[in-house]
Amino acid sequence: MSTGSGVEFDASEFTRAALAIGPFLTVDSALIMEAAVDASAVVIEEKVKRRAARHRNTGKLIAKIHTSRAGAGFDHTALVKSGGSVAHLVAGGVKPHAIKGNSMPIRRGGPEILGFAQAVEHPGFGGDPYFRKGVRDSVSGVNNVLNGAARALVAELKRAIGGV
Repeated sequence: MSTGSGVEFDASEFTRAALAIGPFLTVDSALIMEAAVDASAVVIEEKVKRRAARHRNTGKLIAKIHTSRAGAGFDHTALVKSGGSVAHLVAGGVKPHAIKGNSMPIRRGGPEILGFAQAVEHPGFGGDPYFRKGVRDSVSGVNNVLNGAARALVAELKRAIGGV
């Protein structure tokens, strides 16, 4: 399931299939599925971070993209999320607004300070759905991981039922 700020996936489809062939499943089958979920999460996290890299002024955005895992085997899940104080602003954009403060540094797209101001008019930003784009970019990599897992599961099933 994909949202603007997170994608969660699990082994539920494989679990339904596993119930049909139950007695032939082995511990190795569950480990293959768990590894596939983890490898898929790595692919997604890397692609999302690559899309978020252009928003690197403070490093807060990339630092808050992470994966959490729960369960084991066929009950294993992974959740790739982007959070923190800036993710929703980068993804959704902001309207033009005034930023007020004391002696705020003025910069023009770089680290060099041009001067200081009591207030700055921010021009706004249309937003960048970096997370959604990163997930889209990861589809072929995740498909490769899952195809490899499916081949490994078929091979394991053949071994379990006697090499048929």
